[in-house]
Amino acid sequence: MAHGDQGEDLRPGYSMLGLGLEVTSQVVAGLAIGWICDWAFGWGSTALVVGALAGVLVGLWTMILGAIRINRKLDAAERAAREAQRREVGREE
Repeated sequence: MAHGDQGEDLRPGYSMLGLGLEVTSQVVAGLAIGWICDWAFGWGSTALVVGALAGVLVGLWTMILGAIRINRKLDAAERAAREAQRREVGREE
């Protein structure tokens, strides 16, 4: 493997890391908004729970859509690699 190929091998991992950070930030944002609403309006912990649930739901939705997107990119790259390999084998024969 050439040195330049290492970045290509790590790219899906970085995409998944970014997706995980995005999901985490959405859950934290839901918690923060709920906590601020509880503090500002004196609702007890109702808004905190609702904000946490909303953050988890948005995070799961984002994770599912992101995983589908990453999977499509990996499938397309794999198909392109297989097609290039077939063309290379066809030239050798």
